[in-house]
Amino acid sequence: MGDSFTFGDQVNNSDTWPACIAQQTRLDVWNGGVFGYGAAQSVLRAERAVAIHGTFDIIIWSITVDSDFDRDQLSVRSSLSKPYIATVEGETMALPPGNFDPSRDPMWLIGYSVILQRHLLPILQEKGDFFYDGRYKIRGEHAAEIPDIIDFAMQRFAGINGTRRKSILLQYDPWIFSERDFERTNERRKLIAKYGEKYNIEMIDSFDKVHVPEKRDELWFSYKDFGHHTPYGNKVVCDEVLKWLKRDTVQIM
Repeated sequence: MGDSFTFGDQVNNSDTWPACIAQQTRLDVWNGGVFGYGAAQSVLRAERAVAIHGTFDIIIWSITVDSDFDRDQLSVRSSLSKPYIATVEGETMALPPGNFDPSRDPMWLIGYSVILQRHLLPILQEKGDFFYDGRYKIRGEHAAEIPDIIDFAMQRFAGINGTRRKSILLQYDPWIFSERDFERTNERRKLIAKYGEKYNIEMIDSFDKVHVPEKRDELWFSYKDFGHHTPYGNKVVCDEVLKWLKRDTVQIM
């Protein structure tokens, strides 16, 4: 489960890291990745999948370190209403999607219309002094702070019953090579590890295998193409997951 890095944006179905796991093992692998999902939102989806389909032997929760928990603060992303994590009267909780009125904000229309986004937005950004990626977003009312969201999501993930093994897979955007983003991502990475340890959740960290400057263009598509992993990048991630799987799943594999 996870976001577009798990779903496999920009690659064929056979070139995702979950597909690679299926190809390299005897496991029946379900890809639960959804474009644009937040980290906690992915856990909510996993809970629903278990409620509908029953327990899974293994659940791997993929988190794009520098962005996924921030998405959980948004009540609207990519022009669509979504659940988000809020702190209300001292309690951190998931709030369901609500209604919003976008009619007063032209940025919503630009984000919603493919034609305007592709043709008008580049002109506006060239002439104006601003950047807008076309993904209309609204921060939710009483949105929780990042540490509280991480704590909430980890607790919910640890509470999914009936699974033999669980792990968090840490994935990264290609801008980790800039000094500013590297520092921010590294702090977030430490925070995730802290709460993972609190709830005794295993961790698969792809950082050392992908933080290779000379291979950046082999591992990721370019920033203008939204920077997801290439088939090769997904294979590198898959190899790290396979190492974790083979440690203690002989009876399953």
